[in-house]
Amino acid sequence: MQIFKNFLFDIAHCQPSFTMGSRIEEAFTYIRSFVKGQIVFILCSGGVDSSVCAALLTRALPTEQ
Repeated sequence: MQIFKNFLFDIAHCQPSFTMGSRIEEAFTYIRSFVKGQIVFILCSGGVDSSVCAALLTRALPTEQ
């Protein structure tokens, strides 16, 4: 564990400020800036990737978009 800490904080200069809440808000901001006002159509296979994508898009964008 100490090896990871040394690499992340001493070598890569990462900051221990990550939270899931901040990551989700970052994802929402990215989605909104990428999509802008375009209509989005979601296809979901039921797998993890497409389900997470659908959940993020549904929460990040207005229903009519």
